[in-house]
Amino acid sequence: MPVGSNRGRLIERGEGKAPALVTVHPSYLLRLPDEAAKAAEYEKFVGDLRLSRAFFEA
Repeated sequence: MPVGSNRGRLIERGEGKAPALVTVHPSYLLRLPDEAAKAAEYEKFVGDLRLSRAFFEA
């Protein structure tokens, strides 16, 4: 599954299983050489975590 096109989406894993959130591995953020890209990707990652939190608080 391509992460880029599915990032931030909850994917159903089958009956009786909790959905999975597609996001990047945190080490990806550390390996980005460009500081502007690193900051932008970090914000996207935080957005993914907020989506995850909202799902579990519901």
